[in-house]
Amino acid sequence: MSPSVARLIVLQDETPLKTIFVSDTPVLIGRSERVQVSVNDPQASRMHAVLWLENGRLWIQDLNSTNGTMLDGRRLEGIESIRQDAELRVGETRIRLEPIAHVQPILWMETIGGEQSWPLDARTHTIGPDNDADIRLDGAPASQLVVRDDGVTMLHVGSRRLPLTLQRSFRLGVLTLRIR
Repeated sequence: MSPSVARLIVLQDETPLKTIFVSDTPVLIGRSERVQVSVNDPQASRMHAVLWLENGRLWIQDLNSTNGTMLDGRRLEGIESIRQDAELRVGETRIRLEPIAHVQPILWMETIGGEQSWPLDARTHTIGPDNDADIRLDGAPASQLVVRDDGVTMLHVGSRRLPLTLQRSFRLGVLTLRIR
């Protein structure tokens, strides 16, 4: 059974800039290169806030940021459970949450040991060490993972195109991954 999932949509004005999934791995938000949701916002701290799913509920904690984290227009205090349709503000950056029930991944990509997993819906997912990647992986080259509605997946690394098979492991840089 797949873990629960929530989707975060990072917005500039009303334009979606990036979509991030929250599943069983906590998601850090901030200006640092070591976070999953990097915001280019001078009012955001390097490690601003963290989101995670626990027992089907989404939780958030401000990490003692300088300017605080706004949750639905009010300043976040401590650790709070948040509604699935909430809006966060980190500096001037808006992050909208999409209800878990609306996110239906077709497949999952995971590390072989199962330490991390990422939901995959039908679209092109960018992978790599950069903060702008949909799936940020240190040690992986910049690449794209194309997932079709029928579950067929293709990994694009530079000029190479690699079809992927369910449950068969593949190397991406120093990582060994699989699609399930």
